[in-house]
Amino acid sequence: MKDKIKIAAVNFASVWGCKEENLKRICSFCIKAGMQNADLILFPETALTGYDNDKTASKTDKMHVKLAETIPGESTLKIAELAQKYSMYIVFGMPEKEHNKIYNSAAIISPDGKITSYRKLHPAFDEKEWSEKGGKPVIIESEWGKIGVTICYDTYCFPELIRYYRAQGA
Repeated sequence: MKDKIKIAAVNFASVWGCKEENLKRICSFCIKAGMQNADLILFPETALTGYDNDKTASKTDKMHVKLAETIPGESTLKIAELAQKYSMYIVFGMPEKEHNKIYNSAAIISPDGKITSYRKLHPAFDEKEWSEKGGKPVIIESEWGKIGVTICYDTYCFPELIRYYRAQGA
């Protein structure tokens, strides 16, 4: 097991509703981090689409619903190429579509190109207008040990999740 990990944390203002522009920026940050030998790069919640909510739109017309993708899907497959090229983990927020449900998810891409997701367990505030509750915690098995994945509200309002991850060895 490795004892040192180089983490890149990116905080940028996503362009609300402009998935293509945000994807280009995410890729650009991944390339920069990869060229600096980052092992893991982390992006904000809903980095792919932006976070805000149009309260006047019906659920089917919500931006997150319209721009949601499957995981794996078009955006995650593109980013997986960078994860493999630079041998790093990439975690970024996006609306995930599965059947007729939309989740506020973190796409998790491993250096070998494996793609999975963590679905936010506790949608907060008006996120409930477009996203469903996730169903389970997710732990990444890495060269540095286990890493638990959370999104915003799940992290700071539900310490049970963090305690669970710790009990599982994260």
